[in-house]
Amino acid sequence: MAIRKTLDRRTLLKGAGVAIGLPFLEAMLPPLAWAAPKTPRLVSVYGGVPSYLSKALPPVGALGATLSAPIASLAAVRQHVTLISGMTIPQYAKGTTPPPAGCVQQQHYCVPAPWLGGMPSMEAKPMLHQCHTVDQIWADLYGATTRFKSIQARTQTVGYLYGALGGIVSSRYVNGVLSTLAPEASPLALYNKLFSAGVGGSTPPPVSNPAQLNKQSVLDLVLADANRLTSSLSGTDKARMEQHFDQIREIEKTIAGSGSSTGPISGACAMPANPGPDPAIVRGSAGVINGWANETKRGDVMADLLAMALACDLTRAISWQLTWDQCGLGSLDISGVNSDLHAISHDVNNDTTGVLKVAMEKHYNWHCARFARLVANLAAMSDGTGTVLDSTFLALGTGEGASAHNRSTMGVIIAGNGSGIKLGQHILGNGAHPGTVWVSAMQSLGRTSSTFGQLSSGFLPMLK
Repeated sequence: MAIRKTLDRRTLLKGAGVAIGLPFLEAMLPPLAWAAPKTPRLVSVYGGVPSYLSKALPPVGALGATLSAPIASLAAVRQHVTLISGMTIPQYAKGTTPPPAGCVQQQHYCVPAPWLGGMPSMEAKPMLHQCHTVDQIWADLYGATTRFKSIQARTQTVGYLYGALGGIVSSRYVNGVLSTLAPEASPLALYNKLFSAGVGGSTPPPVSNPAQLNKQSVLDLVLADANRLTSSLSGTDKARMEQHFDQIREIEKTIAGSGSSTGPISGACAMPANPGPDPAIVRGSAGVINGWANETKRGDVMADLLAMALACDLTRAISWQLTWDQCGLGSLDISGVNSDLHAISHDVNNDTTGVLKVAMEKHYNWHCARFARLVANLAAMSDGTGTVLDSTFLALGTGEGASAHNRSTMGVIIAGNGSGIKLGQHILGNGAHPGTVWVSAMQSLGRTSSTFGQLSSGFLPMLK
């Protein structure tokens, strides 16, 4: 009887100072079949802008290969995501009793508490109120054995006049005391925090000429090692490797099209390359609007680092804030309009040219692009017999609905955990509270409770 030589699960393809992890292969199985236990992970992603979705919604049903402008960036990962439109956060007038997980009328900053904590907002504009946010609920359930119980990150660099400089959307509420968890806004600092101790003793690969390596596909750099490996694999494993390489090239194409210089990640847990110095703040400071510090590149780097943190089981709970409410982030580099995201969300109501409408669509699609990159990364990384995405639930929610101060046409984009959630769809929310999405998310990953703050809901039928 032939004895099959097994392949170590942490085998890497190496070349020119680059290392790429492998997908799960049959060759990695020991003589007795083995299946790695799934690790439930949860990622909340927040943007402080209107989703503008009701202005250009795709048809209900399966998401097509070409998507409408506000969500065009999701096309490459459409099989992994679902859009839920028409969700509603009930609003209340100042001085009256808030409904469960309600939002005070005509005020910014009121969405994080009901969306991320299932609690009502208050009238004095606190971002959070008397709540364990969903990332902290998950951290308490599954984070005790990881290096980081939870991770908080933020892509928008500084305040740009509108909004609190802190912009915090993660909190714990214990014995009547609310504690907020400040996010890390520097990609380099996030890298150092996550990977300064390495991943299982590994060290960063040396890169002698980063400028030259960035011009090549990472697959070209490990070609010799890849050819040696595939020549010894079975037909099934060879097919998996080809699919794996195809996914890497698709991610590279997406990155090249976005103008990002950050390389793709794929395979399995491995030490990522140091991202280098943060992009400079070229416009703005805490005291002005229309600021910009290449948040596009910052967001892409963070998407890569956060994905690797999940793949390496450094954490199982992440709160990632892309922007925050009354967002003074400069629009010029995103939409070509020399204004800021918050101002345009109000000015679009009086726009007769259509220019600001297009800008609004580009603003939301910019958020979708960062979300899609994280999803694509997780989908390309192996986790036992599947991918990291298979056991991760992600959701992107925003601080506004179809327009500024609107809470009755909220949109939520979810991804991952394909065995428990309907994906690849546009689904009508029929007025359901967006916070109830987290009930379904946590139940699909193994939590039995049907409550979330003041909200109580079973698994949403629309997501089954």
